[in-house]
Amino acid sequence: MILPLQITCRNISLLHTIESAVEERASKLSSTFKNIMRCHVEVKMSEPDPVDKKTYLMIINIQIPGRQFAVKYSLALDPLPTIKKAFTAVQRLLQQYYQQLKHQHNASIEPPARVSELALDKGFGYITTTAGKRYYFDEYHVMGDGFKSLCPGVPVRFMVQSDGQEPQVCFLAPL
Repeated sequence: MILPLQITCRNISLLHTIESAVEERASKLSSTFKNIMRCHVEVKMSEPDPVDKKTYLMIINIQIPGRQFAVKYSLALDPLPTIKKAFTAVQRLLQQYYQQLKHQHNASIEPPARVSELALDKGFGYITTTAGKRYYFDEYHVMGDGFKSLCPGVPVRFMVQSDGQEPQVCFLAPL
């Protein structure tokens, strides 16, 4: 993940077991999907139902280049199965999205590279991979702190897209 995991608890205290379970699931998700930019997890206890059972609600917001996903999941009695099922739902959504993206745009996640040239006043630059391949990018494809935060030599993670022409950067984020 580019930004650190955020965990928010409402109507309950952040228990070590909840925090550990969320961190473990988020770590697995991040290792499977390398270009997750941000993950915010909210765990809260809803109002008790008439039988006085506790219901846990989990909301996971995942941001990737050009897209944001939100999953809500609720389960009674125990937050740990709720966490597991919510992260499984997010994983399924991301897998479907990447399959769709791969088929539509023939996009691929590339290994890290470095900013090699930058024209801040014109809003574009070039990155160079460790293999020496050079790609053009513009300010609209830069995530994180944005285009103006870049400078030559900064390591970046990026994704390229080819629409039958020369491959172009469709996502770029400083590491």
